[in-house]
Amino acid sequence: TIDHFITYSVIASTPALTYTSVLSTVRCFPITSGDSEGSTFVQWSANFSSDADAGVIEDARFKRKEALADLAGVVVGGGAAKK
Repeated sequence: TIDHFITYSVIASTPALTYTSVLSTVRCFPITSGDSEGSTFVQWSANFSSDADAGVIEDARFKRKEALADLAGVVVGGGAAKK
């Protein structure tokens, strides 16, 4: 089978990070049965360095959920996501 994923690491940014790094992976899985057959399940995970506090992790979680909702809006709606 073919795996569809991308992994990336953020080690520096402007403004500066308050933690050392984060390693994120976006994976796409085909849905092969049920009502959503022919669709794609998208999973986005992140692993933070041990110096990231709970606030950083929760903020990133919120931003990932928002970005995935925007993506779903574009793909399902066929147009630009609305803010």
